[in-house]
Amino acid sequence: MFVGTTLDCKGNLCSKLAPVTLPPNAVYFADVQYRTKQLLPTKFSVSSVPVVRAGLIPKIRGIDNCL
Repeated sequence: MFVGTTLDCKGNLCSKLAPVTLPPNAVYFADVQYRTKQLLPTKFSVSSVPVVRAGLIPKIRGIDNCL
């Protein structure tokens, strides 16, 4: 699942609630991409650590295929 949205900013504080419904065995994380508003914009991202349900052993797929 992917949720793309623009953050709500008030001064230097930006936030956004992205409500989603996940199955109980979902592994999820947040990845936020930022872009500055300077003359030469800079892009960067910040990611959270993954949340994995206790006892779940996820199947990790290779980045070059979905097998």
